[in-house]
Amino acid sequence: MRTILTLLASLLVSGCASVQNQICPAPDPLARAAVVPIRAGMGGHGSGVIIAQDRLLTAAHVMGEERFARVRIGDTVEWAEIIAIDLEYDLALLDVPTSGLKPMAIASSAPMDSAPVWALGFPRATGQRASRGRFKQVSDGRLYSTAEIDNGDSGGGLLECHQGEYVLAGMIRSYAAYRNSGELVKVPDLSISVPAADIRAFVDANAT
Repeated sequence: MRTILTLLASLLVSGCASVQNQICPAPDPLARAAVVPIRAGMGGHGSGVIIAQDRLLTAAHVMGEERFARVRIGDTVEWAEIIAIDLEYDLALLDVPTSGLKPMAIASSAPMDSAPVWALGFPRATGQRASRGRFKQVSDGRLYSTAEIDNGDSGGGLLECHQGEYVLAGMIRSYAAYRNSGELVKVPDLSISVPAADIRAFVDANAT
């Protein structure tokens, strides 16, 4: 009897995952519009996520020592200004006109084990790219997934699908890497993001 119940539970989970994949095959236009490219100073290319009206979340290291950045919102380039920063969690909150674009909702909890996720950003300051992967775990304040990322994706969104809507499971921070003979070697299929819980705490603490 226990074996039968275990098998039924396994089939139910598998079936739910299959339905969710059909509902959310890839980030939709509304989700894509909420993730935008950023340029701070002469270098500093990165990505950002609209998380409220006139509020943009990005990685603190994308901003560097800069207080202002240029952000493409739709077809317009706008100036954005830092209003809060947390170097420990690598988070920066910017004030910028968001032109009525729908903000990305922040997830209320971490994804389920092995749930599909999408890294959405602007790798190497090129066009927007959505990279599909799987959630692995949250450990030591970091969210790990197999979604492929590259330079320029930092500050972008790690998205999951919740009841047919894409939500922000994390903010892309970096890819995993190790040193080999002095060279930095990227670990394939392992990216690091700031978890939604830490994002929410940061945004709530700096709400205006």
